[in-house]
Amino acid sequence: MSARRDPVEQYLDRLLVELRGRVPDVHRILVEVDDHLREAIAEGMSAQDAIAAFGSPRAVARRFDSAEGAIIPDVFRMVWKLAAVGLIAIGLSGVLSIGMRAAWGSAFVAGDPTGVTYTPARCADYREYHPSAATCAAAASAHHADEVEQYRVLAGVLGVAAFGFWRWKFRSAPNHLPIELDATVAAVAFGLGGLACLAEGVSMLAEGTQHGAGQWLSAAVVALGAAAYAATRVARTLRVAAS
Repeated sequence: MSARRDPVEQYLDRLLVELRGRVPDVHRILVEVDDHLREAIAEGMSAQDAIAAFGSPRAVARRFDSAEGAIIPDVFRMVWKLAAVGLIAIGLSGVLSIGMRAAWGSAFVAGDPTGVTYTPARCADYREYHPSAATCAAAASAHHADEVEQYRVLAGVLGVAAFGFWRWKFRSAPNHLPIELDATVAAVAFGLGGLACLAEGVSMLAEGTQHGAGQWLSAAVVALGAAAYAATRVARTLRVAAS
């Protein structure tokens, strides 16, 4: 016949079922509760009285859950992190577009769709930026490619700064959201965005290589890569939870 289990261990098992949040936070709570109960027992209380005085597992879990209002800061921190990662991804797509431009030219990255024309005044504006361009269309493509690269790289710099702030200010904050939620949202958002960009890029490639497919394909490559990485994180978390 097996020995009767420690009442404190039984209580902690029930508490574990009720707790929400990241594994490190849950582990810390269990250690704190165990220490509190053991101290009460060491001071002369019975295990049953110490547990009764501390509260039911559900009540204790709610106490540590820091109330429903704390979910709003948790969501804010998650959105901040995802926005920072999104900006970094945009910056990486800008770097990739620079490589595509070097390989296949400005028109591949930011050429105009078939049928687009410009007034003489607008052409003069583009030639001010790129006086060596052979045609108005070439000057326009070069200027548009400049904007694609510059704005995306700038977004990436802002993303790095935002992510650095998140690591400094928010990373160690308690989190009561499911541990895999941010990666799940990232996988879905990057996946849908990447597929949309890929479809747009392929449709432009159907018109030829001089109609701006590169700006969409560079975004698709980065977005789909980020989605795949986030999906592996979700799968790994689920495997750990299942085991």
